Amino acid sequence: MAAHGIVASVTILGAIIKPDRALCWTDSETYQSGEPTGHSPKLTINALARVVLLGTGFSALLRPGEEAVLRGTSLDEIAIAMCSALRKRAGQLAHRLTRIDQHWLASQMAVAVGFSEEYGRMLGYAFSGTNFFEPIVTVRIMRPEPEGGPVEPQDMPELVAYARHQIARVREECPAASGGTLQVAELRPTQVTCWAVPDFDVGDVHMIGVEAGHDQQLRKSVPV
Repeated sequence: MAAHGIVASVTILGAIIKPDRALCWTDSETYQSGEPTGHSPKLTINALARVVLLGTGFSALLRPGEEAVLRGTSLDEIAIAMCSALRKRAGQLAHRLTRIDQHWLASQMAVAVGFSEEYGRMLGYAFSGTNFFEPIVTVRIMRPEPEGGPVEPQDMPELVAYARHQIARVREECPAASGGTLQVAELRPTQVTCWAVPDFDVGDVHMIGVEAGHDQQLRKSVPV
């Protein structure tokens, strides 16, 4: 979501959230006028609050959500700040975005995931343009949903395969989509671990893991 300007991101994202852990992922590819334009980090991580943000839509609209995540110290506080920030930004950009896409609001989605002090468990707050960014508590969200109905990946190879199915759905709208690098984060109440899977939609994948600033081999299984 860190791309500059008003960039429409026909992206994939997913979050599966259990009481004591969560698994989140998104691709790196950005798009404009239905064509790939480059790559950008789409996982925003606040290590202090142990919160991860991922989203799809126009990067210029979602950027205030990133800023709210980075300033916050807890998931529940961040949810309130994000709602206000996204609504304000939507109002500022409404005229410009409507000229680009009359249905732009329906494509906006952001999800903040972390440990909720209010609920006493791992949770996600989803912010959709369709309900004007009202924070909705969620434990599972996929965009797009692969054909065949809901599936929950049980380990990293299954997650990569699932993400490939999501990219296949994106290609129905954007045939040149490749997804680029799959960005994955596993969250626990006191820990965030991230991985990058370069070129995950073509051939064999090479997986790189980072935890607490140290390189490590990616675990082959990350059950949730």
